[in-house]
Amino acid sequence: MEMKRDNHTIQFLFPIIVFFVFAISAVTVLLLASNSYAGTAESSAISHNARTTLSYVTEKIHQSDEVGAVYVQELDDMDVLVLDQEIDEQLYHTFIYPYDGSLHELFVSDSTLASADALSSSGMLSSGNTITQVNDFQVDVFKENLLLFHITDSDGNTSNAVISLQSGE
Repeated sequence: MEMKRDNHTIQFLFPIIVFFVFAISAVTVLLLASNSYAGTAESSAISHNARTTLSYVTEKIHQSDEVGAVYVQELDDMDVLVLDQEIDEQLYHTFIYPYDGSLHELFVSDSTLASADALSSSGMLSSGNTITQVNDFQVDVFKENLLLFHITDSDGNTSNAVISLQSGE
């Protein structure tokens, strides 16, 4: 006796339909994830320069964080971050300031610098090393041992940071 097999179309089509539904779902999830990743990567790249500048300034402050060694000084109508350090019994000053569309750093010995006025009148501000391009760099003393930084990079992206001086005053 021969057995007759009933081949129903649904038995053939169901696995194929399930496969296509799975494939379409997988492609949809991949497209959504790639769009989300692209948006995140773009926003990260946009603020990279400003965040990197803040990280640099923060690290410089942490390296010089001793009592009285970190302060803000007005020079040529701009606020300048001044970091003092003593090397081989000689006092040195690091000035971090905006100049001509860039953030600059100038390292000078105390004997070279008679006063802050000498720094601006001698044109030494133009001889500082360029750190990065910025449109704006502001530093304010906020409360007793807090420094508030506002940086706008060359693309117009703004980053802010509050840095606490650990040394106290």
